[in-house]
Amino acid sequence: LKVDFLADKLPTKTELVVWTHISDLQRDLYDRFLQKDDIVHSILHGDKISPLVAITQLKKLCSHPVLFDPTQSLDDTSHDHDEIVQQ
Repeated sequence: LKVDFLADKLPTKTELVVWTHISDLQRDLYDRFLQKDDIVHSILHGDKISPLVAITQLKKLCSHPVLFDPTQSLDDTSHDHDEIVQQ
């Protein structure tokens, strides 16, 4: 395998995790996102939103508020599974 071939040629992987506090604006948007349309209840009961969609939105929000689009639909129906498989 390529991985075995390259294992001795590459340096060991180093990860650096940097914890920072989010801004007041990000905290406000974060709290409003979680309260909007009872989003947590919807996720836990699988009603209308995929947990991955919600996590992606929260990751964007925490990275930078400009990346977060509060008008984006959180319904996970934009890509029907059968439609994706046929493509």
